[in-house]
Amino acid sequence: MKYTLSFTIRADGETELEVFLQQAHEPYAAILQQNVKAGKSPTTYSFTNSQPAQNDTLYLTFMCGKAQGRTIYIEGVTLIESVP
Repeated sequence: MKYTLSFTIRADGETELEVFLQQAHEPYAAILQQNVKAGKSPTTYSFTNSQPAQNDTLYLTFMCGKAQGRTIYIEGVTLIESVP
């Protein structure tokens, strides 16, 4: 299965985040992993996984470990299954 993930992000200052789309079952493989940058102006990102998922049970994670002390706004999140 293929998925397209889209979202808009901004922050109160420059920062980086990691975005993961991961299967929610063994082997818990990350089918999408991207670094994104956020700043004061909204930025829209769109990604399609290159590694196929085995089914539609997934975890979507925004990892903000590098963004200490920042306020981050994430909006318009969509995850759409696309035809392979």
